[in-house]
Amino acid sequence: MIQALWFLAPFGAYLRTMTGTFLADDSPETIAAMVALEHQHPPGYPLLTLAGKLVSYWPVGGVALRINLAGAALAALACWLTARLAARLMRRMELGEPIALAGGSLAAILLGFAWTFWSQALSAKGAIYAANAVLLAYLFDLAIRAAWGDVAPGRAAAAAALATGLGLANHWMSVVAAAPGFAVAWWAWRRSIRVPVRRVAVTAVIAVLGLSVYLLLPIRAVTPLLLNWGRPETLKSFAWVVSRAQYAPVEAGKRVDGYWHARIRHLEQVAAREWTLLFLPAGAIGVAAAWGVLTGELVLLGSVAAFVFGAVLVVSNPPLDRIFITEPYLLPAIQVWSLLGGIGLAWAASRLKRGEATAWILAAGSAVWLAGWHGPGLDESRYYVSYDYGWNLLEGAPPRAVVFCEGDFDLFALMYQNEVEERRSDVAVAAAVFLDYDWYRETVHRMLPDVVPRSHKLLEYTVRPVRPLLYTSQHAGGEGVLRPVGLTVRPPLGTGYGLEDSARNWRALRFRGIWDAYERGPALARSLITSYGTQMARLGQAARAGDPALAIAAMVKAGRLPQELVGRVYTRYTLAQYLMTVPAQSAEHRQRLLAAAEGELVKITAEAPGFWRAYLLLGNLAFLRGDRPAARRALELALSALPAAGAEPDRARVERLLRGL
Repeated sequence: MIQALWFLAPFGAYLRTMTGTFLADDSPETIAAMVALEHQHPPGYPLLTLAGKLVSYWPVGGVALRINLAGAALAALACWLTARLAARLMRRMELGEPIALAGGSLAAILLGFAWTFWSQALSAKGAIYAANAVLLAYLFDLAIRAAWGDVAPGRAAAAAALATGLGLANHWMSVVAAAPGFAVAWWAWRRSIRVPVRRVAVTAVIAVLGLSVYLLLPIRAVTPLLLNWGRPETLKSFAWVVSRAQYAPVEAGKRVDGYWHARIRHLEQVAAREWTLLFLPAGAIGVAAAWGVLTGELVLLGSVAAFVFGAVLVVSNPPLDRIFITEPYLLPAIQVWSLLGGIGLAWAASRLKRGEATAWILAAGSAVWLAGWHGPGLDESRYYVSYDYGWNLLEGAPPRAVVFCEGDFDLFALMYQNEVEERRSDVAVAAAVFLDYDWYRETVHRMLPDVVPRSHKLLEYTVRPVRPLLYTSQHAGGEGVLRPVGLTVRPPLGTGYGLEDSARNWRALRFRGIWDAYERGPALARSLITSYGTQMARLGQAARAGDPALAIAAMVKAGRLPQELVGRVYTRYTLAQYLMTVPAQSAEHRQRLLAAAEGELVKITAEAPGFWRAYLLLGNLAFLRGDRPAARRALELALSALPAAGAEPDRARVERLLRGL
């Protein structure tokens, strides 16, 4: 029963906080690659792609939900394996079965509820790292049991070879980084683990068997796939993809001034965030408790964690404003520290009077504390921005259009809707950002021979205007990336051609800095920004259709929007702002937009009469209608709603407006 909780506790937390669609990361790419058996970005991740293809047939919910559930299950399985190993190590320390089970429970909690591990368990892309954590926990357990003599060395070597081969086909970078740590442990245990020479060849064959999953890449490369990354039809192109040569200039590039200071500060923030400062020292206690009894085991765990940690620092070289992308790479070190932390906390409890009861109280308390501390900030259950954004862009395209996408967010969100949900099969999605690569030029020509020919000059593309051509970008403009003949790709403000409203609204969301607030903000801010992003995308469609009721219905439609009072107020207020600024197609259309905005503001004043900004906008609306008395009354209400102290600049602003009337 207790061991079942090692899986069920984290899995339940993930179910409670995961989205039914996908997040604003590489998840839509991952899901689409699984369904269509395409190539994700290098190194391709063929193991997860094949496994996801099988999962996509599950008769549960939508495809995205199925993949998310599988990723959460893998993460929970990694917690179970880590907890089982912690319990075994504590039995070796002869602390008794209850303390061993409590230590396993603590290890499962510290890993499962660590911020980075939990966040990756909610993402389809995070399934790559969850699978890596499963394989790593299995290899730890296998090596330790072989050293103890609980499993024959030859059998352990064969099993480890298969797991290593599969790991290399999943996320070879982590496996290669961890390999020196296992080599150090083997040297320490070389007298205990002696693999017969005749087994070496068999072991190598088994490892190659696991690696054979990479054959998916050249086999599928001959088909006209949207994600045919690198088109690995030849040995050279295959090596280019698998080696991730595309990222070498970034990872091996020169580090800017202040780089190491920024990295160290980031690591400090990550360490404090993972378990809060309350449980951060637990791993050190575990090392102290096990030293002398489990010396070889600590060498294994510490060496692997140290080599992975060092590889992340030395090899990964992201821009200073994107250091956060390296956080998932640290998961093996987080996994080891969680395991040692479970041992340390249980050992410390066992030293106290009524140690067994104390250990279980500590396990329950740590679960409540970490779940309460991290849960609200990691709750993605109402996150539909990415899904809705891609859907709205795709639905806004004219028949038989070709949409050139600049940036991962636009490309992957559209690709998911087009390939996985099979919406708008008449519309083709192309990756504008890849058109500088010969391999993609050939790929897109195979997909769209009537639109994109093979011959081209760098940055100057001949596009035959036989179908409507659109361009959308998550970035400020994409200048110098795509210049099809006869297609304007950078009108004023960097607005995308043909998808003006949706593209502009999304960029407005990013430029206002709201995305950064979403990443760092508390639960209420995250819920608010989720709803804000949803209406930004939907307003584009509403404006094109000339139907403000569509935007209102889209906002009210789902219980996806904030249910608490503050969230509802700000959502309605933001919607009113944008209804007032949407370009009108006629005088009648303008009046409909303003009436819709006024309706939202009136609802705010009825529900939250102290929200002074609503009165301010109502005054603006009255002024636009030429009703100065009504505008004055609204501004006076705004003035009375302002607090008596602490709002002097706002009060001065309203008083200045009143004097102008």
